[in-house]
Amino acid sequence: LGNFTNAPAILENTLFIGNDRGRAFAIDTEKGVIKWSYVFDGGRAMSGSPLVNGKHVYFVNIDGRILGFDE
Repeated sequence: LGNFTNAPAILENTLFIGNDRGRAFAIDTEKGVIKWSYVFDGGRAMSGSPLVNGKHVYFVNIDGRILGFDE
């Protein structure tokens, strides 16, 4: 899955985290399975922890690109 250097964010039973290879993950905390994952264009590492706002989650990579998801 790559290296995880930032803290995750949690919304209900989903843990969100990004890795050093530019992949964002949503992991079901009850079942322990990956619900979905997405790779930023270019596979650039995540910068900081994901941000949860309501039912939305945002990831930022080291290039400053922001990616948002509705959960």
